[in-house]
Amino acid sequence: DTIMRQPDCILNIRKKTVLILLFICFFVISIDVFARSRVVIQVVHVQGEAIVGRKTPIKDGMALRVGQIVRTQKESRVLIQFMDGSTMLSQPESKVKFVEARARRNGFSLLVDLLSGQVDNVGVSKEKTKPNYRVRTRSALAGVRGTAFRVMTQENGQKTVAEVLDGVV
Repeated sequence: DTIMRQPDCILNIRKKTVLILLFICFFVISIDVFARSRVVIQVVHVQGEAIVGRKTPIKDGMALRVGQIVRTQKESRVLIQFMDGSTMLSQPESKVKFVEARARRNGFSLLVDLLSGQVDNVGVSKEKTKPNYRVRTRSALAGVRGTAFRVMTQENGQKTVAEVLDGVV
C-alpha cells in the first residue's frame, strides 16, 4: 500500500490560488460596500419649508437615504442631486419617496415614488442600457435616459401626467 502524495509545489500553487481568490472576493465586496456608503442623494437647495420623515426640517447640503420621504410645503421647493449628477426639483405640496439609488457597474440606478405633487427631473445618463432613472406613481412609471421631464400626480394616484421638457420619455 503506497500512498500517492502530491509534490509540495502543487500544494503551494493551490494554496496561493485559494489566497488570490479570497483576496479578489474581499476586494470586490469592499468596492461594493464603498459604493453603497457614498452619498448618493443630496439636497442642493431648499426654498421655503420642507421635511424629511415625520418632522426633520430639510437643510441645504443634507444627505438623504433610500426609504425616506420628502414633503414640501406650500410655496416650497427642494432641489436634490444624485450621485451621477442628475437632479430632481420637488415642487410645492409634493411628497416623494426614494425607493432605490445605487451605483451599478454600468451607471447609476434611481427609482423614486411620486406619492403626490410634481417633480421636475433632469437625467444626465445617456447609456444604452435599460432606463436607470425612473419616477413611479400609482398609475404610471416613467423611465428615462438623459432627459428633462416633469411628472405630476394627485394624492389618490388616479391621474398622472408626464411632460417631456427635453429628450424622450
